[in-house]
Amino acid sequence: MPVATAHPVLNDKYTGMVKQGLWGITKGSKNVKAAHAYINLFLDEDFQWAFAKKRGVVPVNLKAVRRLASNSTLNKFMILDPARMARMYRPDFSRADIRAWIDKWNRRVDR
Repeated sequence: MPVATAHPVLNDKYTGMVKQGLWGITKGSKNVKAAHAYINLFLDEDFQWAFAKKRGVVPVNLKAVRRLASNSTLNKFMILDPARMARMYRPDFSRADIRAWIDKWNRRVDR
């Protein structure tokens, strides 16, 4: 089924949302080299470009962003301009009540 990407317009100030996270390697990991290779591959320009093109997400690799922005079709539908990226909503997840959210989710799904 054909699908499209849409960045939600939250209000006059925000369009789209940034979900930030950290990647790390667990202390005592048995295969540190493989973990490093996986993270490095994920951050690679070619991977970020292909992943973003298929999923509609904004890459963290700026070379991949510029590469996507050079495509006139993708540039129309994705947020690739640094000024527009700066206006994306960045939620403060440290203020979220995760337990309440999980409880609400479970009650909704259990219906």
